Amino acid sequence: MLVVNSFYYFLLTIITILLGQNGLLEDKKGTHLEQNANMRKKPKKTKLQDLSRLVGECIYCKEKIYSDQSFVALIKTLEPTTYNYAHYACMKADDESKHK
Repeated sequence: MLVVNSFYYFLLTIITILLGQNGLLEDKKGTHLEQNANMRKKPKKTKLQDLSRLVGECIYCKEKIYSDQSFVALIKTLEPTTYNYAHYACMKADDESKHK
């Protein structure tokens, strides 16, 4: 049994040496890092927070509202749920004019 184990160990050692000389067996610090550096980088994905999406039309000033602006969603109907949109500043100005 000892002879068989040492024979397998000897074969593994020879195979490792041969693969290392032929360049088929690469160390961790060698060419793997160089190949990864040369690989094409994936383009960055645009995050949803970075996009400016069209939300709707303001019910006061009739201008388009985008997601990066300050706006209010007012429930129009419950079944199915639909919304009217307004700029926060437009709604605030209208509310102040009603209270005066």
